Amino acid sequence: MRREGVCPDLITFLNDLNVCNYSGLIYEAQMWLETINNDYDFIPTVEHFACIVDMLGHGGQVGKAINMIEKMPFHPNVVV
Repeated sequence: MRREGVCPDLITFLNDLNVCNYSGLIYEAQMWLETINNDYDFIPTVEHFACIVDMLGHGGQVGKAINMIEKMPFHPNVVV
């Protein structure tokens, strides 16, 4: 997308995180979450965090998942 000059939006990033989730790419997903914030000045939504929390839980990193939930900038919903 960058080569074509197309700017991704929050839905694009949510799709990227879902691909990482289904592929078990925890490190890459965390990098995408940072990219959303740092490179594009978007504010990740609860759906973005839910995807990461789900991935961490399935990856056996429950402590990291709980830590992420506690540090989210908003109250977690039922999905999280």
